[in-house]
Amino acid sequence: MITAVDTNVPLALLCGDDYADAAEAALRGAYQEGRVVITPVVYAELAADGQFGAVSDLDEFLADLSIQLVEPSREAVFRAGEKFQQYTDRRPDGLQCPSRDDTDSQM
Repeated sequence: MITAVDTNVPLALLCGDDYADAAEAALRGAYQEGRVVITPVVYAELAADGQFGAVSDLDEFLADLSIQLVEPSREAVFRAGEKFQQYTDRRPDGLQCPSRDDTDSQM
């Protein structure tokens, strides 16, 4: 099995925040099932965090965690979009971001 992790998992480990233990436990379970991967978007989000001075630093961090960078197929990306649409259709109104007009009026 291949497990794709989101940015919050490696960041929790990197920053040692309140979720670090849970992130480590989740990764250990995922390693037992197979490969652990991230997508280019997650890689970019990690790079934007400011913890890494160079590509090699981020690559070393990921290698130490046995996390591989993979390019998802178009089919996988399309399916993710479908699932996100299902999520947005089901979520409560209170969890949606305000429209730009609402944001401007609050400033």
